Amino acid sequence: MNAQSELAGQLNLALPGHASVSAQISANANGISAEDISASQDKLALHGTAHLAFAPLGLRADLTGQGLDLDQLTKLSPLWPGGLATELHLDAANVSLAGRSFPALRATLKTSPAGSAVSGLTLGLPGGASLSGDLTISPNQDLSGRLSLAAPDLTALASGLGLPAVPGWTSASLQAQLGGTRDAPDLTDITGTLGADHVNGRVVLSAGHAAFRLAFDQLDLASLAAWLAQRPLGGGVSVAGELTAAHAVAGPLKLSNLFIDADMGAQLDIRRATASLYGGIANGSVTLDRDFKVTSAHAVLDLPSAAPLAALLPQDVKLPAELLRPHLSLVLAAAGPPNALSTSAVATLGDFTLTAAPVIDLTKPSAAGALSLRHPDAIAALKLLGLRGGCSRMAPLPGYPFQGGSLPCSAGVNDPGLAFPGPGALALRARFSAAPGSAGLNDFVLSAGQLNASGQIMLTQDKSGGKLSGQIDAGTLALPKLPASLQMPGSLPVSGQIALKANQVLYAGTPVFGATAGTLSFAPDQARLTLDDAAIGTGKLSGSATLKLDPKAPPALSAKFLADGIDAGALALPQSFPLTLTSGQLSATASLTASGYSAKTWAATLGGSATITASNGTLSGLSLPDLASALSTTPRPALSKSLSGGTTPFATLSLAATIAQGNCTLTQAQLTAPAGTLAASGTIDLFESTLALKLGATLR
Repeated sequence: MNAQSELAGQLNLALPGHASVSAQISANANGISAEDISASQDKLALHGTAHLAFAPLGLRADLTGQGLDLDQLTKLSPLWPGGLATELHLDAANVSLAGRSFPALRATLKTSPAGSAVSGLTLGLPGGASLSGDLTISPNQDLSGRLSLAAPDLTALASGLGLPAVPGWTSASLQAQLGGTRDAPDLTDITGTLGADHVNGRVVLSAGHAAFRLAFDQLDLASLAAWLAQRPLGGGVSVAGELTAAHAVAGPLKLSNLFIDADMGAQLDIRRATASLYGGIANGSVTLDRDFKVTSAHAVLDLPSAAPLAALLPQDVKLPAELLRPHLSLVLAAAGPPNALSTSAVATLGDFTLTAAPVIDLTKPSAAGALSLRHPDAIAALKLLGLRGGCSRMAPLPGYPFQGGSLPCSAGVNDPGLAFPGPGALALRARFSAAPGSAGLNDFVLSAGQLNASGQIMLTQDKSGGKLSGQIDAGTLALPKLPASLQMPGSLPVSGQIALKANQVLYAGTPVFGATAGTLSFAPDQARLTLDDAAIGTGKLSGSATLKLDPKAPPALSAKFLADGIDAGALALPQSFPLTLTSGQLSATASLTASGYSAKTWAATLGGSATITASNGTLSGLSLPDLASALSTTPRPALSKSLSGGTTPFATLSLAATIAQGNCTLTQAQLTAPAGTLAASGTIDLFESTLALKLGATLR
């Protein structure tokens, strides 16, 4: 053969593994050409042309096909002649790389002793996404080039790659400069968008590790945390780096100047996190185990006002604005295994100081430990909670602590006797516990002005609703004056009962009962107070009062009481009348009903019956001796003075009455005294505190 010789023919190969190759071959002194190449094996199919030039030595191929396994080709690359210049134009569908399938690949590969270059790269990705760019690889395996990612449906792309999607990042458009080496690619000058968020930064990749520095214009931390909780990178990859955001949101919270330094491998370690928050600052660190549970944490929060944090409260909890307005400082620390995480927290809100040291079991979850709450001025503290001058803006019912609006108050603003709960500090010390279905104070000691009490209160929850239980033992049980108007729910969210004991009971700062024992019980449609024994002087009071609730009607009050051996001088009634008992021993019974939203309305709707018997006492507001003296004097002076003032010592007094719509009608009224006897009939207007009586007197 010579330089003019040519060779042509058909090549057909049958290879092991069901592989076959066919081509039209032609050769001459300049090179070898292959036309109509057809190669197949299982899902692999290639078609195209190739030409091997002898001078200079080089290979050029144009191939199309499908089912190409790029990982297998990578394994064969060491067998490729290093000095052979190669130019390959490839257009393939359904290619596989790194164990994953991709819809399409188009690229031009050029290799030479000076290195390799890929131009016109377009790799089809799931969800209609694509990775495109140009890159070169030097003989020393150094990389250079530029890559771009376009993903119109980022959720579909993530799903196709077997990864969870970050909520809110619905699309992506990213560009980056490529550097580094083949074993450690370095993506610099990253810029683009993830959803509506703009991002720039740098990512360095290596075997099983990625380092990053990314800056966002805005970031949703809740969505990012939910994504990280799904362990998106698996256990074989670790990630470390810095993340910043000009603006960020965490649920309802709005942050700025966010900085996070984190490392995520077998666990997530946020070494440092800082942010500006509502004119203040938040910073801290946290370590989460592989189950995304806290193993250690430290946090500091300092805000000029806690008011913006009201957005974190449940919708049915409304705290007074005055309570949240002051400066807030919080220091929190935690460390330990997930089933016994020891924590401590100190928070100050204005003059309030709260400390807590619970042990938390994140596997259940549950918590138990000590807490304390302090304020130097109990009156000021309860004003911040809604109690002003002895008047409540809070519904006095469990489960509805902060529902009141601004309501009229009948207490004098400058009357210190009505300031609840009296002078002194507020201090609560307790052990608490909380778990799914239960929470409460297992043991507490409370002092607030004149009020001091201890006991326990627990709330449990099941399918039938909340159940409240507990016991309160008070040295002094101080109660506020009833407000001019009460706000009450149509039903209660709890049932159960609380046992009550007190050495003395104060109402609006005035002693009303001595040693007292009773029970406060709840049901969805009612609250009931049962007095087993309430001491008044040397006597006692027993009975019950029930408040029935109906979302379609005003609350209905019913009460039955029995008083025995009461010292009238020890009575401290909240209502005054023209005629009152100032001394003596009395017994009484009452069966009463009323309805409405205030004490005034209760007085106007009061109905029922009552009896009173008394002995050896004094009646104020009428003087039977002065009346006898006036009637025996000539000329007779005006009788109004003796009928509207003075006192009448008496031996016995008996009264019986029926009550309807706030009007008390005397059915029997008899008084015997050294000065004579007195009988009465008529009515008493309990709403107006006025009398319309007809008196019959027999004087001695």
